[in-house]
Amino acid sequence: MEELQKKRTRIDEIDTELIKLINDEDYFGRFPPN
Repeated sequence: MEELQKKRTRIDEIDTELIKLINDEDYFGRFPPN
């Protein structure tokens, strides 16, 4: 069970990083949304 919890935590970390990236105006400056 603990292994699953670790994976879940890692997924949450990745989600947080993606949200930060998406909210970063510099990201859209370099890669404008289509």
